[in-house]
Amino acid sequence: MHGGDIYSNEHPSGRNLIDFSSNSNPYGPPDGVKNNLNLALEHAQKYPDIEYRLLKEEIRKYHELKKSNLILGNGAGEVIDLAVKRVKLLLILNPAYSEYEESAKRYGVKVFHSKYKHCIVEDKRYGLEINEEDFWDEFSLVDALALAHPNNPDGNVLDLNKMRKIIDFAKKNKKKIIVDETFFDYTNNQLSFVSFLEEDVDLIVIKAITKFYGLPGIRFGYGLCSKENISEEIIKYQRPWNINAFADKFTIICLNDNEYKTRMNNINKKERGWLTNELTKLNTVKRVYCSQGNYILLMLKNMKASDLKTKLIERGILIRNCDNYMGLNEYFIRVAVKKREDNFKLLEEMKNLLQ
Repeated sequence: MHGGDIYSNEHPSGRNLIDFSSNSNPYGPPDGVKNNLNLALEHAQKYPDIEYRLLKEEIRKYHELKKSNLILGNGAGEVIDLAVKRVKLLLILNPAYSEYEESAKRYGVKVFHSKYKHCIVEDKRYGLEINEEDFWDEFSLVDALALAHPNNPDGNVLDLNKMRKIIDFAKKNKKKIIVDETFFDYTNNQLSFVSFLEEDVDLIVIKAITKFYGLPGIRFGYGLCSKENISEEIIKYQRPWNINAFADKFTIICLNDNEYKTRMNNINKKERGWLTNELTKLNTVKRVYCSQGNYILLMLKNMKASDLKTKLIERGILIRNCDNYMGLNEYFIRVAVKKREDNFKLLEEMKNLLQ
């Protein structure tokens, strides 16, 4: 089950729902996307460059990479899927995005699970941390690790020390690492796993314009690989022209709009902080998880997530029920960080239903 399935919930309810289950930027794409629609339409009248040379070069420059060991995907999901295809034994840090395990099942990859620890930060605020008592033994049993940074559904990020230890362990023990950084642009003063791509490690870092740039319908993601043989191994399974002309042109526009990135990051940081504070004030919310994404995980006290979801749909709001995440129970929900007026409406309806 994914967030963002507004269609299945709107049609039965007969309502236009405010979608807090989807983590896409509520402010929409940069103005440059809208201003260049006609140019993109002109490009759509001919085949894209089958090698996507300009797009790859722009991505390489954006990440300041020396080499362009890139995989382009029809959404980050395609890159995740093909990255998992190279694996035999996969360790997933849970709770986690369901696509990692779904891809593993598709290719007959055996899955192992490692559970994050739920740690109190202060008062009702919590965070997830790697359980190092078990994690390294679990990692030693597999040939690859999949993790999200920041994690989904809670928005947790790893500090430099943890990142360094994971990279060093993988180098020493010949392990593969798949890092999903599709929400990374929302983080503040955080080191990306892209920083380790120049090292002698089997590493794929997956990015997307879907979330941060408000373009989920474009379907574009990409993988940055530490070695050329990794990208070559994956590309051989891809169909030609898997990226459409709109995704090609709009991605270049988005990556070159630094003003938009700074502005959106600041807005989200401010709104995420405000919404987190307000959620902690609700007596019937037991936990609120510290996030560096544009979403917040919380645990309810007295109402099951499925019941709250049903009641909020009746009031024009859709949230993400998280009871199907491994390591979470029937009291966990996730809400996106949206515009202030929508966030305020969510809080008011939750107060009415939970207090």
